[in-house]
Amino acid sequence: MNGTIFEPQTPEASYFEFKKVSAEDGLDDADLFTVTWFFRTFAFYQPIPRRLQAWSSQRTIDVADRFINLWICFNSILRKHYGEDKSDGAMIRLAKADFAQAGGIIHLKEYYDTMLDNEFRNNLEELRRLLPITNMKNGRQLDLTNSSLVEIVYQIRCNLFHGRKNPEDKDNRDFQLVRLAFLLLAPIVIEYARQNGFIHTCVPRAFTISDLEEGICFV
Repeated sequence: MNGTIFEPQTPEASYFEFKKVSAEDGLDDADLFTVTWFFRTFAFYQPIPRRLQAWSSQRTIDVADRFINLWICFNSILRKHYGEDKSDGAMIRLAKADFAQAGGIIHLKEYYDTMLDNEFRNNLEELRRLLPITNMKNGRQLDLTNSSLVEIVYQIRCNLFHGRKNPEDKDNRDFQLVRLAFLLLAPIVIEYARQNGFIHTCVPRAFTISDLEEGICFV
């Protein structure tokens, strides 16, 4: 594994250097699709200098954008392992069972050893305080006593995709739910990518999950 941390050209963000793999590394079409959306999720977007923001039509990316891309990446991983013919709901039920066993395909807790467990737990506790959320189809109230984390993240995704979440206001509950869904799903997807050789990297011990909100520089 290789990689280094280096300073961006603007002081508003920091990022880490990742090496992205390709078809030459033996990836099939499904894996390449996953890598494409992995890149889109975590790619670094150079901030617009503050003095130019009022004049620039270029938009910046926020954690809600990254969560949408991350979900497509995660969905690709599920389809790779559970079958193209499965509905999203069926795959989530399979993933829920998979997370519950130590030898499952996608490991819930075996993510980057440089990411601190207490950060994951703190994010989980923050999510718990914002629950329950509502399944808009049947009115069911979901929290971590009657649902798993993957089901909660999936419901946040459904509410966002179907127009029930407004991620624009960073102070409101909707944005915070989307942000926490991203921060809790990201290490699971990253660990899957690392275990399956999709990325090769080395990051400093101080690296935390929240750093992903600023993006990663791929090389």
